Amino acid sequence: MSGVEDAFRKFAVYGDTAASGNEMTGKNFSKMCKECGVMDGKAVTSTDIDIVFNKVKTKGARTITFAEFQQAMKELCGKRFKGKSPEEALQAVYGLIEGKEPGSAGTTVSRSFLAHCATGATMGSHIPRAILACILAYL
Repeated sequence: MSGVEDAFRKFAVYGDTAASGNEMTGKNFSKMCKECGVMDGKAVTSTDIDIVFNKVKTKGARTITFAEFQQAMKELCGKRFKGKSPEEALQAVYGLIEGKEPGSAGTTVSRSFLAHCATGATMGSHIPRAILACILAYL
């Protein structure tokens, strides 16, 4: 399996424990393009990402396969790397993606919230105190 296909599978399963990794949602496609630098906000915007996703997916489908993903990258590479040949641009886009995996930005829990939970208030009553204590120790 190539590094690009491996990255595709990692992003495809992100946030969905039931996902097989063979198909990717539009949300995860957008996340991948943003985190890997395919979407730069200038040459390639979130609107471009959404348009290309909808263009390559099968009509009525909510996901894309790896083959459709490859087609999407062919559509986007020319916009992202305007001065390069189509093949060079595609390789440059794949270079941005290869070896990457989804980050978990936006999932940080504040120390004060965990301390509040450790008192047994709110959600803390559902989380064992030993786990909360370990988490607090590492913050």
